[in-house]
Amino acid sequence: MLVFFNSLIPSSEMLSGGAQIVLETIKEEYPLIISLPSRGGYSVIKQTHANYLFTRTPFKSNHPILIFLNWVVMAIRCCRFSVNEDIVTSGDYFCDTIPAFFLKGRNKWIAYLFHIMPRKRIISYLIQQFSLLLMKRANTVVVFNPLVKEYLMNRGFKNVYIQEVNIDEEAIKKVKVKDKVYEACFLGRLSPSKGIFDLPKIWKDMEGKLLIIGGGGFIRDVMRLKKMCNENIIFVGHKEGEEKYRLLKQSKLFIFPSYEEGLSLTIKEALACDLPVIAWDLPVYKGLYGNKLITVPIGDIEVFKRKVKQCVS
Repeated sequence: MLVFFNSLIPSSEMLSGGAQIVLETIKEEYPLIISLPSRGGYSVIKQTHANYLFTRTPFKSNHPILIFLNWVVMAIRCCRFSVNEDIVTSGDYFCDTIPAFFLKGRNKWIAYLFHIMPRKRIISYLIQQFSLLLMKRANTVVVFNPLVKEYLMNRGFKNVYIQEVNIDEEAIKKVKVKDKVYEACFLGRLSPSKGIFDLPKIWKDMEGKLLIIGGGGFIRDVMRLKKMCNENIIFVGHKEGEEKYRLLKQSKLFIFPSYEEGLSLTIKEALACDLPVIAWDLPVYKGLYGNKLITVPIGDIEVFKRKVKQCVS
């Protein structure tokens, strides 16, 4: 099985939640060949013993435009692979869907899709729409919530399946903490779509510490975020396993101002750690979590701050 992870950012020390789901789903069942960019993809290497096809990328910079050009190069070069394998695309990036489209032949193509880009992100939206056209050639499309399935079925897709994703609740239960150290915490990829620039606005004039757990994203976004933060906001980088769960349990509250979600493993983990969760009122949450979340009208920072104060007081 040939699995495309071409969209990994070179500076990232972590996989996205979606990529983790794909890897966990397939890594124990098949002999894998994983396509990765030559600069990046090291998190994947740590997590599986697959064979690798490194595609040389011409630009070392993490500037978004140059990363985009690297993806273009990878999309073209990967189309020249000679394979007789079933194909998996780990998302909707064109650098994965273009080679999958051309290499499919008689092979089976399983495409994973996590959420639909909002129209206001016009470039990302148009790129995703292009990938969706290609994904119609896939034998199966795997999604993670009913809204995405309904969207695809209305677009003429046939074989769309919802996959349920579980977390390691036993491992979470084994982690014990004595005290609450942080008033609140955030866990996720440090990218604008996760609402990272709302975090310092929400925590302005708040008492106590806000813990930010996570990495990935573009360096310029991370640097901008850190410049916006005061001494009450603490960065600890990417954490996994027991260390991650301990930090979550040392917090009183989980805040998650993400603007785009298809599933959100981080919310599932926070709930399993018995934390109240405050998030923007995204339509997808109702079907996934019912009334388990405290939701706030999208973009209303003042209401978000008020909910935080109510939870930690």
